[in-house]
Amino acid sequence: MGTKAETPEAYIKKAPEERHEALKKLRQVINDNLPKGFEEGMQYGMIGYYVPHSIYPDG
Repeated sequence: MGTKAETPEAYIKKAPEERHEALKKLRQVINDNLPKGFEEGMQYGMIGYYVPHSIYPDG
């Protein structure tokens, strides 16, 4: 579900109400296990996880 949300929180708020709890739980599990150096943000209208260009500029 791609949206024009600018933050992960806004993305979840725009999702159908019945999906909010599952999305929050999934996001928490991912963030709890995200390798050091990765960041969470919005990519292609969805929540994404990536290594920022400040660490790997050519990536």
